[in-house]
Order: sequence, then structure tokens, then C-alpha cells
Amino acid sequence: MRPLIWASLVLVGGAFAGVTTVERLSQQTRSVAGEAARVTAPDRPSLSRSEVSAPPSHDLRLAADTRGHFHADPQVNGMPMAMLVDTGASIVALRESDARAAGLQIDRARAPHRLSTANGVVEAHGATIREFRLGPIILHDVEAVIMPDAQLGKNLLGMSVLRRLRSFEVRDGALWLRG
Repeated sequence: MRPLIWASLVLVGGAFAGVTTVERLSQQTRSVAGEAARVTAPDRPSLSRSEVSAPPSHDLRLAADTRGHFHADPQVNGMPMAMLVDTGASIVALRESDARAAGLQIDRARAPHRLSTANGVVEAHGATIREFRLGPIILHDVEAVIMPDAQLGKNLLGMSVLRRLRSFEVRDGALWLRG
């Protein structure tokens, strides 16, 4: 009788551990897939990792201009700011005058960045945006660089914002951002 009880306990425990392990592996797979892969469904933007405080039901649509560019008007630390969305920019780039108006300080503890741009190599200084608001999307502690006004024609909304969204995609002549 005792071997039967032990066998039952081992089977029940093993089944529970197996289910738990499968659940954990499934969660890890979803997490890794969410960070590394992009899955597109016909009626929704591609899915990726999220670090935003907007509810998942909030989408933001940015219409393309006549040249196919996407413009956004976020608030940087509460200051309205015009930006060009640039998926080729690895980080948000701000004109020095706009950064100063938003209360951003150059982080002197960081070494200056040397950036390759269409105008050649330029020096930029790192900063952290406390709060970045774009419609219903709110991000905190966004990496940015500050560049001299003469070297940056327009502020750039780069991947330091876009990669923190649940998803973004171009569809039907618009850029869809999902917070």
C-alpha cells in the first residue's frame, strides 16, 4: 500500500511540476518572442515589448506628410515639442534650445557621443528625459542626446522611444504607435 501512495504522490507532484515548468517555459518563450520577434496579424500592429503606462487599447495614429515623413508633437518634461519620427535614429535627438526649454541638462558625467549624421560626424551630449508624453503614451527616463541647433534641423523621435512601445508599424499611409 505504501509504495502505491508514494507512487501516487510522485505522479501528482511530477504532473504539477511538469505543468508549472511548461507554463514557465511558455511565459519565457512569449517574453523572448515579444522582445526579439515581430509578429504581424492582419488587423493589428506587430507586437513587441512594452514599457509604457498607456492602457493597451490606446493606439496613436500619425499621418504621413506629402513626402512620407511622420511628425509628432510630444511633450518633453511638460514642454510641447515638434519632432520628426526617425527609425534610423537610435536615440531621441534634441536641439539644444529645445532641450534647455524643457529643463534638460547635459549630463557631464557621460562622455560626449560622436554621431554620424547626413551632415557628417557631430558631437552630442547625453541627457535623460524624465517624462515623455505622446497622446495617451507616457514614458519615463527616456535616453536622449542634445545637439547644437546648427547641427540638428529638427528634433528626432528615435528608437529610444519607439523600442519601448508595445508595437509600431506603418499601415494605410499612417504610422501606428501602440502604447
